[in-house]
Amino acid sequence: RDDVELKGCINLSPAWFQQGRNGQGRNHLPEVLASLKKSNGDSGGRVWVGAMVILNTLLSVMLAVMHPDLYAAGREAMIKLGDHAERVDAEMGEMLERWSSVYGVISVMVNRESPLHRDYNGKNEWMDLSASVGQY
Repeated sequence: RDDVELKGCINLSPAWFQQGRNGQGRNHLPEVLASLKKSNGDSGGRVWVGAMVILNTLLSVMLAVMHPDLYAAGREAMIKLGDHAERVDAEMGEMLERWSSVYGVISVMVNRESPLHRDYNGKNEWMDLSASVGQY
């Protein structure tokens, strides 16, 4: 609906590392983020991943041109996650086949304005890519 004002953020990832969990075993391994799991009754995240194939591919190609080392690292991470998924997590493997980005996480922010952001634990080499989409 055009009269609805949407605000918020959603994260999408085929291999989200669940930080802050206690315990042993699988809790410390990456897994498909809940918004993309088949068990989630809302398939919107999976539909969005499919609809964004061309744009995510374009953004990955742009990264390959602008920062080839970061692109190579992201691609290598996706390949290693795929190897892990073949052995341990079929649902992750299926989502990785659909995932068209070398980035492991996509955050969708809806509010027309992004807050000032700084990764205090990050490094300059760990660059993010921001794309603004819509009418202004």
